[in-house]
Amino acid sequence: MLKKSKSILFIILITIALIPSITFVQAVEPIQGGTSINNAALISKTDSLISITGDSINPVNAYFKFVAATTGNFTITTSPVSADTEAMIYYDTSETSGLQAIGDNTDCEFLLQDNLNEGQIYYLKIWEYANGNAEVTINITGGLLMAEPEITITNSAANLSYMGGQKISISGTVFDAEGYDVTVSATIDGHLVSKTVSGGAGAWTLEWDIDSMNISDNKYQNIEFIVDDGTPVGPVSAIHTGDIVVDKTPPPAPTAVTVTPVGGMVIANSLNKSNTNMTATATITAAEAAGGKAELYLDGVLLATDNSIASEDTQVTFDLGKSTNAELQAAVVSSGTVSVKLYDAAGNSSTSSVNNPVLAVDYNISEQVPPTATVYTIGGTLRVGGTLTGSYTYYDANGDSEGISTFKWYTADDSSGTNKTEIAGANAESYVLTSADIGKYISFEVKPVALTGTTQGTA
Repeated sequence: MLKKSKSILFIILITIALIPSITFVQAVEPIQGGTSINNAALISKTDSLISITGDSINPVNAYFKFVAATTGNFTITTSPVSADTEAMIYYDTSETSGLQAIGDNTDCEFLLQDNLNEGQIYYLKIWEYANGNAEVTINITGGLLMAEPEITITNSAANLSYMGGQKISISGTVFDAEGYDVTVSATIDGHLVSKTVSGGAGAWTLEWDIDSMNISDNKYQNIEFIVDDGTPVGPVSAIHTGDIVVDKTPPPAPTAVTVTPVGGMVIANSLNKSNTNMTATATITAAEAAGGKAELYLDGVLLATDNSIASEDTQVTFDLGKSTNAELQAAVVSSGTVSVKLYDAAGNSSTSSVNNPVLAVDYNISEQVPPTATVYTIGGTLRVGGTLTGSYTYYDANGDSEGISTFKWYTADDSSGTNKTEIAGANAESYVLTSADIGKYISFEVKPVALTGTTQGTA
């Protein structure tokens, strides 16, 4: 006789034990039965709750599976007797080979008895006819069941960044209740890495060598880590949900490095006794080093760091943060070449190499001094009509650039300068010899002139 149609949800408590009378603690969350044999839910714990939906006219099947951990005659029953459930046990997913439960129309319970083999997976199809909700205990006796292996990932939501020369490294733990050896594996950028944990319990670490594996620059997300104990209950998996960023490309090198003294007598690219601090800047490419940093060096010695590089920044700035000349002298000891090293968020770096300024450090200079010039050669053709050219070096202790220096040419009777006479109109760096110069000694004179500071030097 058909029973009144009614959709119901009821909870089944599954107990799996060698002794039917054992008492179990109810699990917090029930296991939802699969909608087909291909997605059957695993029963592995003796105190598992399962949830199925019934209809007295059109019963809804719920699928579960378990793996026998021992060989023997298993008995599967339901209780209490008031629960009106039926079941089938299948030996594979075809649902063609199996055993129908022995029903009891009086007690409304089912009974399954079968010889099961260790390590074999079995499927249960359970449905119910009862009206209303019911709690049903499924007693599986005569042997033990296998539990699926467990895997955890340390800091599974962590965002990780790597660059060239490093290894991606992810760690965690595994546990297999039966003590089988388990293998943990995962794939990043097409590269499968695995590790076996003997005895089924312990820590694991998987590593990908970015350079040797040629891992591509990318953001890798939702990487699946699989643990397999070689039994039908495995494998299971866990997901690393954080971003794994691989960036092997260094940012473009900084350019246009400038140094600015602060306080007292300010002379470009130099420090003197009157200065109290120093700042510097360099040009960078926007967005290439966002989240990274820049470092200011003097001949390889770190002077200052800019730790706040935003995506839109096109310049990095440095401030030594000194307030007295004594502090400045302690920070910048000697002259040298100034450079800037730029890091991106992954740690890749590049260093300025074009037109790095040379910083002149002389803390003995506190006042302006005139420039000097030194003539070191006169070259050319020593005959009438030949051109002579004077060469010299310009120097200004205060760092002032050369302005328009003046030049003179002289004749003399001997190398000692006897009867030294200025040649009229000869006021350039070059001079063309005339017949009047035959037998004379020719000399070249420079009077250095600076653009700023003390402008006039001595010839």
